[in-house]
Amino acid sequence: MNRGSLALSLAATLLAVSATGAATLTPVAQNRQVTGSSFAMDSATSNTDSDSHTAPDFSAFNQGASALVSLSGALGAGSGHQNSQLTATAITAVGGHAANGEGWEESGWGDGSGRSLFDVTFTVDASVDYSLTGAIEAFDSGDTQIDFSGPGGVIYQDWANGIILPVSQTGTLAPGTYTLLIDSQGGAYGDFFSYGYASGYYDVTLQLLAVDAPAVGGAVVQGASP
Repeated sequence: MNRGSLALSLAATLLAVSATGAATLTPVAQNRQVTGSSFAMDSATSNTDSDSHTAPDFSAFNQGASALVSLSGALGAGSGHQNSQLTATAITAVGGHAANGEGWEESGWGDGSGRSLFDVTFTVDASVDYSLTGAIEAFDSGDTQIDFSGPGGVIYQDWANGIILPVSQTGTLAPGTYTLLIDSQGGAYGDFFSYGYASGYYDVTLQLLAVDAPAVGGAVVQGASP
């Protein structure tokens, strides 16, 4: 075998090692939705409103839901939004919620609620290193939680209320089934003597980390002449 053929053979072997060593993320179940609802009442009238969107499949989901009731003596509002994507090597999820309720007369009151839910179950077909990065936050009556679990139980879990929390975790995933849940939701109430607010937000990425293919027998293929 001449040097050119040997180089091509080694290159093919390296590509095969790299290909067989790559892990794939495959979604198997999902519940991604955004909702908003509101109600308000004053001395003259009352009204309600609601809106929601749900991801029909595993394709990219980019939706917002908003509900608003505004009367002369009260207001209620709620909303949720999400932009998420699932690929063979990464999951990205950005979303949040907001809500408020206010009353401007003695008999007026309003409330609202919002939610952004990301709940995806997936499989990994080979052992692979990963990183989980980003942030979650929530304020006033809002809450945002993250829960990443797998065959061995909880891998990462945190909950934000009145704070911004960084998300940072690295490790190795064994072949198996995993679930990433991120839930941002809250409700708010206000009347003539008070007002209420709620908000939350998340920006999270789960990334499978590529592993460089090892050299075969310590050989490094470079340019070769026949």
